[in-house]
Amino acid sequence: MSNPGVPEAVRSFVNRHLDGVEMLEVLLLLHRRPDRWWTAETVAAELGTHPSSSERCLETLASRRFLDARLAHAVLFRYSPVDPELDQGVRQLAAAYAEQRLSVISLVSSNRLAGLRSFADAFRIRTRKERDDGSG
Repeated sequence: MSNPGVPEAVRSFVNRHLDGVEMLEVLLLLHRRPDRWWTAETVAAELGTHPSSSERCLETLASRRFLDARLAHAVLFRYSPVDPELDQGVRQLAAAYAEQRLSVISLVSSNRLAGLRSFADAFRIRTRKERDDGSG
């Protein structure tokens, strides 16, 4: 799905940085509260997800330089992109999400499905004809 109402900059940002709808929700939650430190448990409670799933999203977003992480009684995360371009991308994403929530969710979902399809295709057994003529 092309999601024509979603700005190209947001589509590009999603394709480069987000792996799924839960990651979108985690990123936007922390973006809304940049002053707060979060644990996987507090994020999970806020979003109604499982802490281990929230933890994977938080760790991925931290590794992609959207979040600052600290070790205290638990691993704590807060929104703090190291690059102004990342922050600008999140701001644009948040604005698009506020105006076109379903279109953004659809975009993120289709991006996730395309990634899974590509991964599955890597394991696809091709026929001899497909290998010989390069189709597939």
